[in-house]
Amino acid sequence: MPNPPSTLSAGRASASEKLFLLISGAVVGAITLASVRLIAGARPHFASEPAVCEFVPDDAPPAAVASLGCSGLTVPDILLACVMWWGALAPLIYSGIAIAGVFRFRAVLTGTTVSVRKILRTKHADLATADVRIDTVLLGLPRLNAKEPGRRKLRLVLDQSALGFSGKPLPDHELVRLAEALESGMPTRPHAAQAAQAAAFLRRLAIDPLAHLP
Repeated sequence: MPNPPSTLSAGRASASEKLFLLISGAVVGAITLASVRLIAGARPHFASEPAVCEFVPDDAPPAAVASLGCSGLTVPDILLACVMWWGALAPLIYSGIAIAGVFRFRAVLTGTTVSVRKILRTKHADLATADVRIDTVLLGLPRLNAKEPGRRKLRLVLDQSALGFSGKPLPDHELVRLAEALESGMPTRPHAAQAAQAAAFLRRLAIDPLAHLP
């Protein structure tokens, strides 16, 4: 009888991690708001304009402004404004994407198929047939990479923390299930040697959380 679908512990945000992300998002939002107000109240001028342009009121007639050599917005003005607005809004956009990614993330193992849900899409990989490799990412955390023909590569960090700072690998029973999925169809399955190596590492990690890749 095949194993029922089970949600993996990878990337599962704890209450403290969620609180940290929400506070960080609020801080970034406050900084962005202050930056936007500062930019909106600024009126950049270039050295090419006469100094008198600093004192021309905003409601001055266009003909009078032109006669003084104050051309108004130029291409450099517009480019500078775009850079300033992007610099102010980019941190908020990036922070929002990161927070949404953590709250939406979910990894599920159904039989031999792993599904990883992120912000915009869910990726799938059948570990019984996929080309599977294990490498390490930041802080030496192990990561499972699975690629099937015609599908995007699936990447799954084998850490229980959503932020990747806990240093705790998945529970031993989840690692064993992943290893069993990799071993399905041995020795005739595609990429059998790589799958056997990855499965051996997962079983070793289930016993020793500090195990390193060979």
